[in-house]
Formats: sequence, structure tokens, C-alpha cells
Amino acid sequence: MEGRIRYYNQQGKWGKIISPDVADADFFFHANEWRDVGQPKPGQSVTFTAISTPRGMRAIDVSRVVEASGAHQAHASTHR
Repeated sequence: MEGRIRYYNQQGKWGKIISPDVADADFFFHANEWRDVGQPKPGQSVTFTAISTPRGMRAIDVSRVVEASGAHQAHASTHR
């Protein structure tokens, strides 16, 4: 699934993800499930696997989405 980090607690090392695929649901995740370098940041686009637990929805295998940037190419093409 894809979503966006809504909140991340650095001290507790946990956060919440929202996804357009599931209305009104927060997916809890712990830093142990973060599969990327650095720390998760609110607003970051991520991919994850959703599982249902007795305590609610949970996100596992969380990774940030690397967004392609055409800014450098666009800038280079304007300076001929």
C-alpha cells in the first residue's frame, strides 16, 4: 500500500500512517519496521504492508517513496 506519515514520535520511535486506500484509518508503525536510512518524517510518502492486529491496523515493512525529480533536467535545458 501507499500512504503518508501523519505523525512520528522520535522519543517513542513510533508513528502513524494515513492511506488514501483506506478512509478514516491510521496505521501504527514502530521504528523497527522502518526499512530505510534516516528517520521517518511527517509528510513523507511511504509504501507499506498493512496487517490487522487485535489493537488495530498496523504497518510493517515501511519504506519511503523515492520521488523522481526532473528539476535538474528542467534547469539544465533552459541554459543553452
